Amino acid sequence: TEKETVADGLRELLDDVEDQIEKVRSEALQLLEEKEDIQTTLEMLVGQNQLASLNDIEREEVEATVERLSSRLNAVNINVATSRSTSQQECLHSVNKAIDSLIIEIQTDTMKAGLICRQYLSATGTETTSVTD
Repeated sequence: TEKETVADGLRELLDDVEDQIEKVRSEALQLLEEKEDIQTTLEMLVGQNQLASLNDIEREEVEATVERLSSRLNAVNINVATSRSTSQQECLHSVNKAIDSLIIEIQTDTMKAGLICRQYLSATGTETTSVTD
């Protein structure tokens, strides 16, 4: 009947809209990751002794440029909300904290970082027998 055809058309349109929304969410999440990567790079530039070999003028210039770029980056706001229960939020926080700790270990102690990675893989049931870089 005509009502069923209209209803089918509406359902198909809604499915298309849902697909478009998922695409936009995915692209926004990718942009957020890129933004975080850029912020990490900027923090590493001034956070470690990268600037120690520069003279005062060069160091101030680099620090001023990093500050300017950080300000521009922080002016970009992307918000993708994901509904999570309290338990899910706590678990996500724990995972993110573990990832952050691992990143620090990779930067400071690659041997320990490799051990931690193997422990994580073992905990998920993925055993590794070969040495990886």
